Amino acid sequence: LKTLEKLKVDAKYTVAVEDSMGGIKAAKDAGMKVIGITTTHSLEELMDNGCAEVINDYTNIEIV
Repeated sequence: LKTLEKLKVDAKYTVAVEDSMGGIKAAKDAGMKVIGITTTHSLEELMDNGCAEVINDYTNIEIV
């Protein structure tokens, strides 16, 4: 949140990539959209915890 404040960016315009449940919760609590990455949890676990999308790694990220 401090970084967003310094950049003068609203969290609703940002995305966090997270692999931990704590990180997912923190990003969601901050108002960010979350992309889960399956390094420590399954696709199902990540989706059940509110990730907007889930990826296996960073090789095929496409920003639209």
